[in-house]
Amino acid sequence: MVLQLVKSKRQCLEAIPASQPNQGYSGVKTAPCDFNNDKQKWNLGAYLISRDDYNYCLKYDTSRRSSVVTMGPCEYCTPTISDQYFADCSTVPDYVRITST
Repeated sequence: MVLQLVKSKRQCLEAIPASQPNQGYSGVKTAPCDFNNDKQKWNLGAYLISRDDYNYCLKYDTSRRSSVVTMGPCEYCTPTISDQYFADCSTVPDYVRITST
């Protein structure tokens, strides 16, 4: 399933390319939603939010509240112990909420 836009306060999450070409992504930012912007298109599956082009996933520091969401190579491991685990908030009592700063 491809999610075209992840909205936060009328903004969308956008992948920030790494400074070196073909090295994936260095992070994410919020930007005005643009249906034609491929960097705002995300895949949801297996509790991961990922990009197809470099197999990079959103991740966060599981040990810190208000952790900054970043990106890194997708880790396909036990989802509940991964720093890349994202689930439908209605099914999990303690959850990560992505907001813009």
